[in-house]
Amino acid sequence: MPIEYQTTRRTPLRGRYTISMRYAPCVVCIPARNEAEHLPSTLDALAKAFGRLPGRGSSRLGEVIIALDGCTDDSRAIINARARTFPVNIRIVDVAPHPVPHAGRVRRAAMEEGVRAFPLDEVVLFTTDADTRVHPDWLVNTLSHMNNSDFVCGDIWRDNEAGHVIRSPHEHHNQALHRLRRHIDPVAHDSDDPHPQGSGASLAMRRDTYIAIGGCPDMPSDEDVTMVRAARERGYRVRQPRDVSVLRSSRRNVRATGGPADDLFREDQDSARGQSIKLVDPRRYVAFYRHSAALRTAFAENDAETINAVAQRLQLDPLTVEEAYNTARSADAFVAQVLAEPNFTADMALDRANMLLRQAEEEIYGSRALITGAA
Repeated sequence: MPIEYQTTRRTPLRGRYTISMRYAPCVVCIPARNEAEHLPSTLDALAKAFGRLPGRGSSRLGEVIIALDGCTDDSRAIINARARTFPVNIRIVDVAPHPVPHAGRVRRAAMEEGVRAFPLDEVVLFTTDADTRVHPDWLVNTLSHMNNSDFVCGDIWRDNEAGHVIRSPHEHHNQALHRLRRHIDPVAHDSDDPHPQGSGASLAMRRDTYIAIGGCPDMPSDEDVTMVRAARERGYRVRQPRDVSVLRSSRRNVRATGGPADDLFREDQDSARGQSIKLVDPRRYVAFYRHSAALRTAFAENDAETINAVAQRLQLDPLTVEEAYNTARSADAFVAQVLAEPNFTADMALDRANMLLRQAEEEIYGSRALITGAA
């Protein structure tokens, strides 16, 4: 069924803010479950980040809110000891113990407390995890990006047992794949070289954005990527800059099914069984990126004919496409509403996936393959 285009669309959300975000209060919300081992370094890193903010009274800097999920270790004592000399107030929220780790429930408790404690839309809500070390410029750089966006996702790195900053070969592959994605399908409001991540280890959003997307979902896992997608679907400008970065531990003691520690634990099990990690054929992603780019461009140019053609090719629901076409606040919102992120089967060896990605880069960039420098 062809799309019937309405000449009146919803007003884009871009440009609603006229004040600089340089002095916006920063409220950092952290879920924690028995993280006594990592909390000292997490809080030390946050103290340095608050120390980099432009001069103002401590009450205007913001606050750290830590939701304790039935902790049975020394987490509370560590927080109370650090609070005596911390540059901003640290608030503890107690979450009733739950038999199964539930990341969304605890993260939501911390973030909802932030919304209640700071009832001003200029506030920026941050969230990270209790086993991370944020970069000293984490807060400053995020506020800078907030002048041109509503939602900022940080770039996540890991450390190994020796304390060295690392990325695995398949992580390098995914980074190169995302660079290719944004070359094929650029997003106007994103940074020049965006990374692919949208992890709860580093998210930041305006307070009113958080409320508009329904807050942090009460989910056992994937509450972070769900918030990112909700922001896109509602037309908020999501930015993924590389100068907002966080170092996450490589711990394997799993807090929540589907979380990063669970992923690393499963990789270790596969390796012990002699099973190498498998990746998706990058050619499948390239085809997806091209479809996404066609939809994005056609929406921006009011080209219903092209949207109809792509929608039919991908067997998209015509009613969903028509409604999104007539109501989406931006091209990014339209694409997010009609085109779900693919869930391709990972069945290709890393070496072959890298070779095919290298070929795709050479074809699309017309120059040297970027993956070779990262492999």
